[in-house]
Amino acid sequence: MSFQGSLFDDELEPAPKVPDSAAVSPSSPADGPAEPLAGVVAEPVAVAGLTAVRAEGTVIGDVEASEHPTPEEPPLPVEEPPDEEPIPLEAPPEEPPVPQGDPREEAPPMRAAALEPVRVMPAAPVSPSPVVAVAGVLTAEEKATKLAEVRATALGCTRCGLSRTRTHVVFGEGNPNAPLVFVGEGPGENEDATGRPFVGRAGKLLDEVLRRNGMTREHVYIANVVKCRAADMVSGRYQNRPPTPEETGACQDWLEEQFRIIKPLVIVCVGSPSANTIIHKGFRITSERGKWFTNSTYAPWAMAVFHPAYILRLDGPAYGAALETLVEDVASARRKVIEVKRQLKEAAAATPPPRSLFD
Repeated sequence: MSFQGSLFDDELEPAPKVPDSAAVSPSSPADGPAEPLAGVVAEPVAVAGLTAVRAEGTVIGDVEASEHPTPEEPPLPVEEPPDEEPIPLEAPPEEPPVPQGDPREEAPPMRAAALEPVRVMPAAPVSPSPVVAVAGVLTAEEKATKLAEVRATALGCTRCGLSRTRTHVVFGEGNPNAPLVFVGEGPGENEDATGRPFVGRAGKLLDEVLRRNGMTREHVYIANVVKCRAADMVSGRYQNRPPTPEETGACQDWLEEQFRIIKPLVIVCVGSPSANTIIHKGFRITSERGKWFTNSTYAPWAMAVFHPAYILRLDGPAYGAALETLVEDVASARRKVIEVKRQLKEAAAATPPPRSLFD
């Protein structure tokens, strides 16, 4: 699957409004084609704790940097040879400049005594659109490869007792180059059966919320703090329960490795248990949801939203109000991504890359 382009460009029009006929239905699947994302590799530029990327002719925040000349531009004047040409030897001060033309006929002979041996270093060739590999910056393909490697290891994890009762490890899915990541607490029965996050009724409602904001799962990445279902056998069947601190700690490395590879700009914690891990302990979803936090070690910006499962337990006006709150919070997260990417682009434009030692 190829992820090119971006849904989070500055110039993107607002997300389309959903007609009344397309009312939210937790059981209805999300629709609409996915629009992929692009990764960049370039020189980092510091901006308010973030890292912008910059390179001549490369993509910076999904906007083409075109201020540098392309190979089709006319050649520079003869008096100022281009960077690709070797640096010519200068004639002695008393000698007149060599006129243009055939040097065998018009250039005066050089006196050996007037020149000392000069070691000329050839100029490095200048590429019209270089791709600069910067340590710590991965392409979308490299991110996908590394996530697949980590997932393959996680599938065999036996760090806690959940490995004895799980059906599948629910590692995560979505765009490996996504600037926006959603994180829930852990998989439930449907997720355990399929190995995919958020695929039950709550997952279908999350798909609908994404669709109402012009997104699909291929525009974002979705994961959980705990990768295996936490459940106990009650009356002959497994029933969900909150994961213990020990179970959450056993999965901590997997989550941190996902964040390290993806490097999201914004994290949306789905429910308070996720926010307890990513934002701060003792998170209160009723009073702190929808607020931005910059103290997370995993992304520059983090926010918590209502869990779709909580909304599904509501009825009447309370259900509608909570759903609209979730839709608006996700819209706020998308706007935050666009805002941060614009800041990175402006910072990169304000800091021109070095061209040549002899400019």
